[in-house]
Amino acid sequence: MSLFDGMSAKIELPLTNGYAWYDGSFLNYQEQEELKQFLWKTYHWEQPELKVFGKSHPIPRKAAWIANEEVGYDYSGIKHELQPWTEPLLRVKQKIEDVTSATFNSVLLNAYRNGNDKMGWHADDEKALGIDPFIASLNLGASRRFDLRSKTDPKDEVKLQLASGSLLFMGTGIQQNYKHQVPQQKTVEGLRINLTFRKVI
Repeated sequence: MSLFDGMSAKIELPLTNGYAWYDGSFLNYQEQEELKQFLWKTYHWEQPELKVFGKSHPIPRKAAWIANEEVGYDYSGIKHELQPWTEPLLRVKQKIEDVTSATFNSVLLNAYRNGNDKMGWHADDEKALGIDPFIASLNLGASRRFDLRSKTDPKDEVKLQLASGSLLFMGTGIQQNYKHQVPQQKTVEGLRINLTFRKVI
């Protein structure tokens, strides 16, 4: 499936074994710019290390973990500093919950400083998220490509160009049946902040 460019309406993604939708204009320009600047200046951004084949490597992006106190510090094998909710984050969380009918108790912020920063293929299918979790992904700043591909059928694939202010909701079947990535794009300049809202149990 080719890249979706310039979308401005909520559309359901053409996937065989999962439900997801994309809204290219979830936040207006002023909302997205104010939130991006607030997050970048307010939170403490870390670059924790991840073990790969027994060796530790810093993740290729900056991150911040915001969650209810009972959720804790350890997520996806990485120790994060647990940081508190702020009013702007709570407002956007409520707005997302209203349109998705899902509830979230945490958000992982990833900052891609330029096109060299990336996220490899993975699924958000950790035990801590329960069976068949819902993930809401809000994008701010530089537009980046997002690939979603079936774990069993490489033809069952969608590639999106995630615009600033867009919301991608990954619902039933997505984490069980698909993997996703944000590939390196060396020609991309500018900061992109991605917020992935989730419910840790």
